[in-house]
Amino acid sequence: MSGPSMLSEPDILPDTALNHPDLVVSSSAGQPTIATPQPLTDRERVMSLEQWIQQEINLGHERLLTDGQRQIELFKAKAAELRNCIDAL
Repeated sequence: MSGPSMLSEPDILPDTALNHPDLVVSSSAGQPTIATPQPLTDRERVMSLEQWIQQEINLGHERLLTDGQRQIELFKAKAAELRNCIDAL
């Protein structure tokens, strides 16, 4: 009976790397890898693990919300541009 297998690569969803500043996609393998971690700030050092996780969840939520709003604005701008082209016909 063998022991638990060790993962050679982090278990990360590929699209996660696009929205998280600490993750980068390796161009050679096309798989996400974890970049060199940044040192914790003084504020983060005194946080409990639960507090740090909640902070990361909140930051991720803010990034997702901001990115979603940006994509909606781009969509609206492109729709207005296409509408003007159609009206010009």
